[in-house]
Amino acid sequence: MNILRDYDQRSPIVAINGICATSQPLASQVGIDILKSGGNAADAAIAMAATLSLTEPFSTGLGGDCVVMFWNNKTKEISSINGIGRSPMNLTIDSLESKDKFGDQFHTKSVHAVTVPGAAAAWCDTIKQYGSGDLTLSQIFQPTIDYCEQGVPIQVKTSYNWK
Repeated sequence: MNILRDYDQRSPIVAINGICATSQPLASQVGIDILKSGGNAADAAIAMAATLSLTEPFSTGLGGDCVVMFWNNKTKEISSINGIGRSPMNLTIDSLESKDKFGDQFHTKSVHAVTVPGAAAAWCDTIKQYGSGDLTLSQIFQPTIDYCEQGVPIQVKTSYNWK
C-alpha cells in the first residue's frame, strides 16, 4: 500500500475570485489570503514561495534561485525576472584557473563552484515590478513570519520526504 497515494497531488485552495495551487495546503491558503487582502497574483506567488521555504525546506526556497515569468493580460505581453544566482563581479576565468584548478577540472568543493542565491532579490523585484502596490513586503511576508513564530503542522508527504 502506498501511503502517499492520496497526498501526491498538488493541493489547490479554490475561492470564488481566485485560485492558488502549491504542493502544500498552508502555502496555498496563504496565497488566497493575500488575494483576499487586496494583493494580486504576483503578491500571492511570493507569499506562497516564502511559506513553502518553511513548510518544505528540502525544496528550493529563500536560499536558492528563482525564475519569474509574468503574463500581463492588459498588454498581452510576457516578461521575466532572472533570479538565478550570480557569481562575484570581480571573478574572472584567469583567477579561477590560477586558484581553483585541479588538473583539467575545477574543484567542486570550491567556493566558486556555487552561485550566490538569487531568490530573495527576485522576490523583492517581483513585488516591485509586478505586485499590486497595495501590499507592503511586510504584509506579504507576515503569514510566513507568523508560521515561523507559531510553528506549522507537518504534512504526511513532507514527513515522508524528510525521512
